[in-house]
Amino acid sequence: MTVYWIRLARPGWVAGTSGAAAGLGAASAALGWADDVPGTVLTARRVMLVLVVALAAPLRDPAAAVLDGTPYSRPARRLAPAGVVAAALLVVALTLAVVQAGRVTGAFWPGLAAEAVGMAAVAVAAAAWCPARIDPVFAAIAAVVLVVTLDQASPSGPWLTADPGHRWEAGRWAWLAITALGAAVIAAGLRDPAGRRPSRRPHRVHQISTNVRRSS
Repeated sequence: MTVYWIRLARPGWVAGTSGAAAGLGAASAALGWADDVPGTVLTARRVMLVLVVALAAPLRDPAAAVLDGTPYSRPARRLAPAGVVAAALLVVALTLAVVQAGRVTGAFWPGLAAEAVGMAAVAVAAAAWCPARIDPVFAAIAAVVLVVTLDQASPSGPWLTADPGHRWEAGRWAWLAITALGAAVIAAGLRDPAGRRPSRRPHRVHQISTNVRRSS
């Protein structure tokens, strides 16, 4: 099962997104886009948008229905490959953060971490409800970009993607709320179909058939 989880992590997506994130960070540093705190925040967000997409790739499990009878719960089995991906991407993200922290001091790393977790929750939630005919990566991309775009287009100005300032703290709390909502959506999307509460209709049909036999 462990080998299956590692293969299902889709290493190609992990390698591709890791390389793209590293290249984006290097290019931003070379072009002077990340030489101050606002530039660091903007670059970190761009890197996060790239990395969180790979978390959704393992949700495409062609054997999900077949393995529903295994001792492993469906949510644990479906999320285990994403956990493997998260561990790999965390190494990339921490490496980039350490390098950038050495270049620019005073960046708001805890707030950016909350934002990254919120983006990951949105991506995985979209992938959990994605139809089987659509790759969950595309659903994740669409969901994360939609959230960011709507926030940027807000008439009152951005909250989730606000720059460090008077809206920064409120935006972090909003990301935490999105994370909690995303966790609930993920749990609902990955629940075991066999564990759903049976409907009352079969019981009523059985009761009607019993009454018919008694009357006859």
